[in-house]
Amino acid sequence: MPIRPITFLLHPILFFALLSLAQGGCHATGTHATNSEPAFSKLAGRWWVSLCDLKENRRPGRAHQDSNGLRFAETDHLLAATIRSDGSFDWSRTFLGATLGIHDLRDVGDRCIAYAFTRSMYEVVASQYAPTSSKVELCQVDLETGAVRASKCHEIQISLRNDGSVDYVDSALAGVVTSGDSRYLTPRGHRSISPVINNTSRIAGNWSATASDSKLALIIRADGTFDWNGTAEGYLLFWYQLEQVGDRGCNLMNPDQTWEVTASNYTPTESELRFRVTQRLSNGETEEADAELVVRHIDDVSVRVSFKVDAGANGTINHTMTLYRNDDTQLREGSVWAFLIGRTKAAGFR
Repeated sequence: MPIRPITFLLHPILFFALLSLAQGGCHATGTHATNSEPAFSKLAGRWWVSLCDLKENRRPGRAHQDSNGLRFAETDHLLAATIRSDGSFDWSRTFLGATLGIHDLRDVGDRCIAYAFTRSMYEVVASQYAPTSSKVELCQVDLETGAVRASKCHEIQISLRNDGSVDYVDSALAGVVTSGDSRYLTPRGHRSISPVINNTSRIAGNWSATASDSKLALIIRADGTFDWNGTAEGYLLFWYQLEQVGDRGCNLMNPDQTWEVTASNYTPTESELRFRVTQRLSNGETEEADAELVVRHIDDVSVRVSFKVDAGANGTINHTMTLYRNDDTQLREGSVWAFLIGRTKAAGFR
């Protein structure tokens, strides 16, 4: 039976616009922030906002718009920023990081390639990490001259008020959900304390179709979780916050579509993530599909990847492949979904 059109699983505008988009970043596997580790930063942990707040690009004193059209419940949260114990940003779990495709920018002088299709690079020109505030200013770098472009900068700051609430500001952020030069948000702490993933993964690192491929297909963090930073799914579908059972994300291009983790398992030699995709139709009915991604250790330089999509009566796709460790590129597949289901199958899964 033919698979139902991909409009159910991925909004067509998003799919066709980003299928061939190759994005890159400094995709090194690093430490991760949790909600329980000792920290000098009082902001250490993850900070969340509602979809309504994010889409409105709220400013102080600005009234909320009607959110009745949004299917992503107001009780659900989107991950705005993650702060490590030293006050620095975990970009792979921060909205700006997912948007720009950047990693490991902390101190003044640090540089990282961002979107590969624009060949843009960012440098930290100012940073300040205090117990109650974390602030970083990033500017684009002219790749021909190496000079910093002062007119193309982003500044992100998250600070703690005396009453325990948090202010979040990012400036000059360009994206499909932004109108204006700055976004002002009031994030909240995690709705519940998630279990810490206590795992040292042997399959952590960068993986490609070949050891010398120009693009990375998967990036696995030190704890075994998947790093979706710099991908269309990470930015627009919020895959970067899908790690443990109950985590939910939405499609910014199509708020009638949600993603929820139904099972996850991270061991030293295997990383497994299952999520359910729910699409609300115009007649009020819903359609669902289940996706399963499993990566298993073969040896130090290769892993076996299996990806399955089950849309019930609408069909099933199974795709397996071997990926190879690749530390020689920063470029990233623009659409991980298209890569995982197979390029030949993707043509018929629109």
